[in-house]
Amino acid sequence: MRRLFLVLAIALFLGAVLIMLTTRGDDDPDAPGNGTENSNDVGLNGTGAPDDLASASASASPSASPSASPSESPPVSSETLPPEFATGGRDAPDLEPQGSGGPNFAIGSAGATEGRPDAERSGVTPKYPEASSIEIVGGRRAFTVTLGFDGRLPRSMPNENTFMIVGFSLSGKDENDDGYAFGAQGTREGWAPYAGGRKESSVFPGSFSINGDRIEMSIPWKFVGGARPFEWYANSSWFSHISGVTSYMFDVIPNNGGRYPSDS
Repeated sequence: MRRLFLVLAIALFLGAVLIMLTTRGDDDPDAPGNGTENSNDVGLNGTGAPDDLASASASASPSASPSASPSESPPVSSETLPPEFATGGRDAPDLEPQGSGGPNFAIGSAGATEGRPDAERSGVTPKYPEASSIEIVGGRRAFTVTLGFDGRLPRSMPNENTFMIVGFSLSGKDENDDGYAFGAQGTREGWAPYAGGRKESSVFPGSFSINGDRIEMSIPWKFVGGARPFEWYANSSWFSHISGVTSYMFDVIPNNGGRYPSDS
């Protein structure tokens, strides 16, 4: 699988930006938040969104690709988006199939920690989108991915022109399997999870929660074809366009990808 998550992230960002900015206008004076205001724990299940975030689930579909007519050109476009979102300009790790595995691979672990910030940044960006750690723990029926960040994650973004996407990508079983991507998109309305695989998007199959500076996703093994080894990486992206100024942050952890279960 090559850049599956980046393709989903591009679609999510472009779709959400076009919807938000063509239907609401660009008159919000708020500057990007620092991640400490309105920060509350959020929990979501396999329905796609909790009761108080249901309105955000539609905009988080990876398959959504609304477009604006020339008379509705928004202030944010593929020209003002950073290359990472407009063209996939930054190389994410290539993920190679690792075989079908079996029950013995259900119990395992992998992870990575980054000692210092290494995200690509432009403009004025908060600390919280920087991914600093990741842990993958396999269980009998599901595996859990826990991402740690450099600050407490907000319950929602500070305005309609600010977005954040967090995702986890893993390789398929063989060359005919494109792999899978899971994650969530944060907007002014809150957070909504997404899932993609087998060249299609789908309802998030497991559970998703935000707890302070951590995001946890639990994915049933059956959704990815059963317990098996896989290559993986995680991604955190943040974008804001305020008063004509574009700021963004793009982070991959680990930079060269990882393997489950780990060799160590």
